[in-house]
Amino acid sequence: MFLHRLALAMGRPINELRRTMSFAEMLSWRTFDALHPMPDRLPDIHHGILMSAIVNMQRDPKSMPATAADFFVFRERFAEPELEDQGLSEAERLQRIWQGSD
Repeated sequence: MFLHRLALAMGRPINELRRTMSFAEMLSWRTFDALHPMPDRLPDIHHGILMSAIVNMQRDPKSMPATAADFFVFRERFAEPELEDQGLSEAERLQRIWQGSD
C-alpha cells in the first residue's frame, strides 16, 4: 500500500516509480513518511486528535483515555498486509514489493 500512496503523493504511476527510483530511495521515503506523514494521512490524523480531545474531556477519570488512533477512518490501524503471512523480514517484504510481486 505504501507504494500506491507514494505514487499518489508524487502524481506518478507505480511502474514509473519502480523504473526511476532506487530501492534505497524508496526506503528513505518510507522512513520520511513514518516521521512526517504524507498529505493523504493528515486529515485522518487531525480528525483523530480532535475527536480524542473531545472524548477525553467527557470521559470518566477512571476510564482509559482515548487516543487519536481510536478514531482513524482512512488510515490503517495495523501493519500493512503486504506479504505479511509469508514469514518474511521487513526488508524482504519491502524488496519483494519494490520488485513488483505485491
